[in-house]
Amino acid sequence: MSLQTACLQRLDHEGAFAAAQVFTDLPDAAPALAGLHELVKHLYWETKRLPAVVFFGCAAVQHGLAAAHRADDPDTADALRNAVRGISYDLASFTWPGWGEPTITPGPTDLDAGRHAATLNLALARELARDDRTLSRAHWVTGAHRLAAHDTAGARKAFERAADQLTDPAHASERLLNTGYAALTDLVTGQDDHGYQQVTAQLRGGLPGGQGLADQLDTARTVFAPV
Repeated sequence: MSLQTACLQRLDHEGAFAAAQVFTDLPDAAPALAGLHELVKHLYWETKRLPAVVFFGCAAVQHGLAAAHRADDPDTADALRNAVRGISYDLASFTWPGWGEPTITPGPTDLDAGRHAATLNLALARELARDDRTLSRAHWVTGAHRLAAHDTAGARKAFERAADQLTDPAHASERLLNTGYAALTDLVTGQDDHGYQQVTAQLRGGLPGGQGLADQLDTARTVFAPV
C-alpha cells in the first residue's frame, strides 16, 4: 500500500490529523513534503476535496518550515524551503476562484489560506533568489488573491510586477498574460475593455500557447467582471 493510499484511508476513518502523520512521522522531511505535495494535487485534481487540500497544504507548509529551521546544513534548509515554496504556490492557486472550476467554490477560510500561501510563496521566491519566471508567477498569484479580495490597486500592481519580471522573449506570451490580468483588474473597477480586448487578440494572434492563455483570461473575466 502506498503512503498516499494509507493517508487517504486514515483521512476517511481517523480524520485529517491522524492522516497527516503518515507523512509527518517520516524520519526525513524531504520525502514527507514530496508526498504531501502529491497528495494535495491528487485531492484537488482527482477528488475535488478543497477542505482537505487546504488542510494538508497548510500541514505541509508548517512541517517544511519547521524542518528547515531545525536543519543544520544550509543547503538542506534551502531545499526544504524551496519545497515549501512549491507547495505554497499550489495552495494559493488551488484556492483561487478565478479558474471557474464548477465543482470547487472556495469559501472565506479557503481564500484566507490562499492569501497567506501566496504571501509566503513570494517571500520564499525572493529569499531563495529564484529565476525570473518563478518570481513572476509569485507576483501573479499574489495579485490573483488580491483581486479576489477586492484589493484592485494591490492586484494591478502585482500583475504589473509579474509582467515586468519577464524580460526573456521566450516568455512573451506569459508576460502578455500578466498584462491581461492588469487589464482585467481595470474592468473590475469599471473601465472599458479596450485594453483587455487588445491583449486577448494579441494572444490569439499566434503567440505560443496564446489561445489557452486568452481562454484563461476569459474564464477569470466571467468570475470577476461578467459582461
